[in-house]
Amino acid sequence: MRMGKLQLARAEHDAALSTFKDVLGARRALYGGSHPEVAEAIHCVGVCHAKRGEMSDAMGAYKECYAKRTALLGADHPDVGVTLNSIGAIQASAGRRDRALSIYDDALRIKKEALGDDHIEISRTLVNQGSVLAKTGRYSEAMAKYTEALRVRQECLGTRHPAVADVHSNIGNIHMRRCAFGEAAVRFDMALTIYRSKLAEDHPKVTGTLRTIERVKRDEQLCV
Repeated sequence: MRMGKLQLARAEHDAALSTFKDVLGARRALYGGSHPEVAEAIHCVGVCHAKRGEMSDAMGAYKECYAKRTALLGADHPDVGVTLNSIGAIQASAGRRDRALSIYDDALRIKKEALGDDHIEISRTLVNQGSVLAKTGRYSEAMAKYTEALRVRQECLGTRHPAVADVHSNIGNIHMRRCAFGEAAVRFDMALTIYRSKLAEDHPKVTGTLRTIERVKRDEQLCV
């Protein structure tokens, strides 16, 4: 399992999928079909499919995992919330945004009840909610979600973690959509500083943020 997660972190999605399928087969042989560790492996297979753009396969894995986790752990277990969050992401990617938001609401409720308001898992769902809200033009609501996610991540990870920089970028994107380019530039600069302190100069998050900063400068001249 550890090797598969390392491969995922390196974006070696094909290798990770093969690893997790092997883990799943081994766990099914050891535990049978109904065991939390089997459900965990199924979830990881779903993550790999999603990373590879195989959304139908990902949804199938997530639904199977959800059914097992609900039956084995109860509907309000935080692992159920994690799987719901993944199902919501598939719905969002398919453009079913209202459905995604409803699922994210359920995931957030479960996580908060089980883990409290300041757990890192909370921030993942908050960011997902913010992304969907932003795509529907509900910028104030999206900003509220991102702001709460930023608070949680800073408390859990410190102020200079790449996951914190990700939220600064999300907030910057909201400012851009509102033509608040000065505020957007501040957020992207903050994100870039963090990324550069933790990642190589040719890392996609560094190079991507540099391109975004250039786009802020261009778009500022066009937005009226």
